[in-house]
This record gives sequence, C-alpha cells and structure tokens, in this order.
Amino acid sequence: MSTASLLSNPIEYLKGVGPLRADMLKKELSLFTFGDLLHHFPHRHIDKTKVMTIASITPDQDFIQIKGILQGIDIIGVKRSKRMVTQLKDETGSIELAWFQGITWVQKNIVEGQAYLVFGRVSFFNGKAQLVHPEIEPYVTCLFFYRKIKSARFKCKTNWEINSSVISTNKSKRFARKFTRTFIGK
Repeated sequence: MSTASLLSNPIEYLKGVGPLRADMLKKELSLFTFGDLLHHFPHRHIDKTKVMTIASITPDQDFIQIKGILQGIDIIGVKRSKRMVTQLKDETGSIELAWFQGITWVQKNIVEGQAYLVFGRVSFFNGKAQLVHPEIEPYVTCLFFYRKIKSARFKCKTNWEINSSVISTNKSKRFARKFTRTFIGK
C-alpha cells in the first residue's frame, strides 16, 4: 500500500476512533482522512517550562507560571458566595489566588508556608494581579531515590525509598509515595 493511499483512508478506520468519534472529528475539526489528522496542528502553545517572578507579571500576558510560598489561607463568604483566597509570595512580591469551587478539596491539599508551583490565567482585580482556579502543586526541586535492600543475603528483592530529608511534610510524603507507585511501580 502506498503512502498516498494510506493517507487518504477515512479516519473511522484508525484504531481507537470508530464511527462515533469519527463523526465528531468530522463535525468539530473537519478531519476526514489520516492525512487530515497528520496535518492538524494546535492553534496555540502554552509554555510551562518558564517560571516567572511575580513582579514581572503584566496585563498583556495570558497564562503564567510562578513559584512561591503560600501565605494566609482565608475562607470568605457563606454558601453560594463562598470563596477561598490565599497569597502566593516570592522574593519580588505577592499575588492573590482564588477558588470559587472545589474549596474543600483545595483546602485539604495545600499547606500554608509550603512552596508551590502555580499555573493559570492571569487576571486583574482592583488593579492587582490574581489567578482564579490555578493549577497548583508542591514545589520540590528534586527527589532522590535510593535502593533499599530487603534481605541481608542480597536477593534481588529491592524497592525504592525516598530520602526523607528532601520531603518535609506528610502531604509531600503522600505525594512522593503516589509518584513512586505510579511511575516506578513499587
């Protein structure tokens, strides 16, 4: 089969697509063939490799990623007008983070005084920059993994252990254990 004939195959014959998903791809994205799919490129790119300082935030920026220490977690309002507000502070300033939904989940997963990496769409309220419903994760510079031998006879039974001097809080330890199970498999 030639490359040209392969690229002209209908998209519903691609493994995992099927007729229902193919109809959606045809309607929403105008993708009809394998070739259309190969030539479909994203309309924008969000670079999450750059970490900015708070002082360098300007109104013309769409998405930003910053790191800092979480300070002052406050729950404001009641019932439907309830929101959680906190400040993220770095060496150049501070920015407000706000959540209007999922407050209980966020509150359980963040710790005041801990370093976090935050990503989101920047907006301005009363002339001050803020991030509403940002992605937030503990900021860990590096994790060290050591092999720990289970048996004194040096059988091949090993597991991975995380250096406890790097991970300081229980939430970080839970995150590291989950990370270890997910990506290393032990």
